[in-house]
Amino acid sequence: YAIAGEGLESVSGSVFRYLTAEDRWEQLSEKPTSVTDVEGVLIGEKIYVPGGRLEGGENTDVLEVYDPRRDTWEQKASLPIKISGYALADFEGEMYLFGGWDGEEVLDIALRYDPQEDAWEYVTPMPTARAYAGAASAGGKIFVISGWDGEKALDINESYSPTRDIQGDGAWQTESNLPAAGFCMGVESFAEMVFVMGGDMVWQFTTGSDTWNYDESKIPFDSNYDFGFSLLESYIFIIGGKNNYKENLSNVYRYQAIYSFVLPIIKN
Repeated sequence: YAIAGEGLESVSGSVFRYLTAEDRWEQLSEKPTSVTDVEGVLIGEKIYVPGGRLEGGENTDVLEVYDPRRDTWEQKASLPIKISGYALADFEGEMYLFGGWDGEEVLDIALRYDPQEDAWEYVTPMPTARAYAGAASAGGKIFVISGWDGEKALDINESYSPTRDIQGDGAWQTESNLPAAGFCMGVESFAEMVFVMGGDMVWQFTTGSDTWNYDESKIPFDSNYDFGFSLLESYIFIIGGKNNYKENLSNVYRYQAIYSFVLPIIKN
């Protein structure tokens, strides 16, 4: 699903679904509030899209939820702050939002949303204030990677443990830095690995060993940042984005992140 964003002429509320088996797109019901600089997460059978930047440049605190089965939208509890450019992740049926831009400065906030209670709660803030970072859950933690501190791109990699935060222990931990600084990068997880993509680079972070690996097969396309990024089965789909000239793109690419090998069993 590709939801909202910045089109060629204005901020958009368009919603498209990509049918992988047929390699085609179909248009669905528009998001009621057109926004950009947003992310979305799937919890249960619904997609949650909080906040964002409106056409006029101001932020919103609206939370809108899309039901793919019914092709309908509904509004839920508003954020406690008007925000865009945050990092977003799901963890054990709840949504976590990190950092972002409030229209004046970058933030270090962390918020948890409980869909059962339809309620937001502030949790322990990030050690580093930043916007336009990426987040993904893996190995019992949420990793918040890269970002922009208001002046420069960052290579910071910090992990948040929801369980430790609930228990009152140290919720945040510093992990090995991303090999190169960046923001508006794609961040996705698979099992114990986190994939980061931006510019023409692909990195893989292994949570258990706290190490980064670089994929030497550079990305063969012009979408350098601000693209849609989604893991489906063993593939990462890269949707749209902007090139170095800040031009919007409509390209879709597929990157094989995971390889499976079938080994024969030989009995003596």
